[in-house]
Amino acid sequence: MFFNSKKPENQIISTPVSVVRSFLDDRSLNYQFYEENNVFTLNLTGQNVTWRCVIHLDLDRNLLSIRNFSPVLVQDAQKIKVAELLTRLNFGFTLGHYVMNFEEGEIIFETTHLFKETNLAPDIVDLLFYISCKTFDEYFNLINKVNMGETEPFMAILSLQ
Repeated sequence: MFFNSKKPENQIISTPVSVVRSFLDDRSLNYQFYEENNVFTLNLTGQNVTWRCVIHLDLDRNLLSIRNFSPVLVQDAQKIKVAELLTRLNFGFTLGHYVMNFEEGEIIFETTHLFKETNLAPDIVDLLFYISCKTFDEYFNLINKVNMGETEPFMAILSLQ
């Protein structure tokens, strides 16, 4: 699995950047941090795929965004079908959503969270990161099957039940 979730200890961390850095460090995840725009990037490996994850802290808007980027681009001939599948998947999610850049065929799973100034709780980062990564990894093969023309979107959804 891409990381072992553990309950954060009760600790006071002063900034959202420190919260995310501590979260990643506590799980021994290798990352790069770009201070000029408060972005962490890391490569993750799940049960089904290896992908790039970007964690962005927009401190002006008090917004945490976790984006997982598919390593596979959607084929031109399959873009409509993959878009249908992503719409069907998104309908069932209460947290996070898939998006597709229709021109390039890039798929991203994104979760976002608004926080209050310096009040980003470590357990929120843990939950959002876990859900985001788990969802991306879990549905990757299904999306890729539609992308490769192996199944239709509706049949792919039925296979989940």
